[in-house]
Amino acid sequence: MKFRDYSKYEVYEDGRIWSYSHKKWLKPATRKDGYQIVSLTDNEGKQKTYYLHRVVWEAVTGKPIPQGYEINHISEVKKSNMITNLELLTHKENNNYGSRNSRAAEALSKQVGAYKNGELIFTFPSTQEAGRQGFNGGAVAACCRNCYSREGNNKYKGFEWKYI
Repeated sequence: MKFRDYSKYEVYEDGRIWSYSHKKWLKPATRKDGYQIVSLTDNEGKQKTYYLHRVVWEAVTGKPIPQGYEINHISEVKKSNMITNLELLTHKENNNYGSRNSRAAEALSKQVGAYKNGELIFTFPSTQEAGRQGFNGGAVAACCRNCYSREGNNKYKGFEWKYI
C-alpha cells in the first residue's frame, strides 16, 4: 500500500516498509519515548520523518487521520505497528486507554528522595509534594526516571533524585 506522495515505498499491514529505491526494508529508529519513526523521501526529493504507526494506519486504510484523532496501540506496545494492533481514537480516549491512568497514579504516589554526595537530604511523599515545596515536580519525576534531557540525567537543582 502507498503512503501519500511517497511512491518509492510500499507499506505492509505488518508494519514494515519496503524501499524500492534502496531495495531493502526500512529499519525504523526508536525514539526515547518508545515510538518508532521512519524518514521517507517524497516524489520531489524532500525528506520528512513520520511516526511509523501513523504511516501504517494511513497507508493501509487509505485515509488521512482526521484532525483531533490519534492512533492508539491496542496492546500498549509501541513497537508493535501491525494494523491489527492500531485503532483510531480521540485524544481523550487515547489518554484514558489501558493502564496509563493507573501507571500515572502509581508514579504520583511514589516517595522521592533528594541526595547530595550519596547522602539523603530531603524526602517527599511524592513528586507533586516536591513541587509544592519549591521544586519543579515534573523535573523531579524526570530525574527519578533518568530521562531529564540534559547532562547528569537525574540531577536537578544540585540534588540527585531517586524514587525511594
